[in-house]
Amino acid sequence: MDNGSTLVDALASSSANPDASNLKKIVLVRFDERQQRAITIQVDGKKALMGDQSQNIALQENDVLVLDRNLVGKITNALNVFTQPFRDVLGFLLFFRQLNDGAANLFGPTRR
Repeated sequence: MDNGSTLVDALASSSANPDASNLKKIVLVRFDERQQRAITIQVDGKKALMGDQSQNIALQENDVLVLDRNLVGKITNALNVFTQPFRDVLGFLLFFRQLNDGAANLFGPTRR
């Protein structure tokens, strides 16, 4: 992000799925020079997107935004994690089926 960008700028340019994100609870992690430690600031991205300038904070170099998932996002993620091994096995089996079919067509007798 360019220097001087805001929270709304970051949300607009991110690849985060707004349908699966909890925009009301965004955590900004920023290093505080005076305290010599990372601090967290919770902002409401939904309010910032609706025009609330108090929530549309200016970002600084090395700021990190953390978006949580909403209920739909959590369910989708859980289903993806649970079904991934099955999808991997199925893809592996389909690969060999296509390989076998391709070899049979390549080396098998031709019909006219």
